[in-house]
Amino acid sequence: TYVSIHHMLKQNMPVLVDYLQTRRVRYYSGYREVVRQQSPRGLWLGIRLARETGDRDAEGSYAMVLSNLYPESPEYEAFKRDENND
Repeated sequence: TYVSIHHMLKQNMPVLVDYLQTRRVRYYSGYREVVRQQSPRGLWLGIRLARETGDRDAEGSYAMVLSNLYPESPEYEAFKRDENND
């Protein structure tokens, strides 16, 4: 029934969230290995994933590359807006 499914999902939500986060990080790590020069979109994604996982070194590295290679990009503008909101 709906109530039992809802209860089951509620109990297992932390496990599901951890699983999905791990999958995203693994996907992006594989993407980084395949693509030599990151696009601004890929760098912005990397920054957000690094923040989610607490990887301050990766976040700083992606931010530096984004600002140096793509200072006029919409992704860099989004990054700066996000930085100002923190």
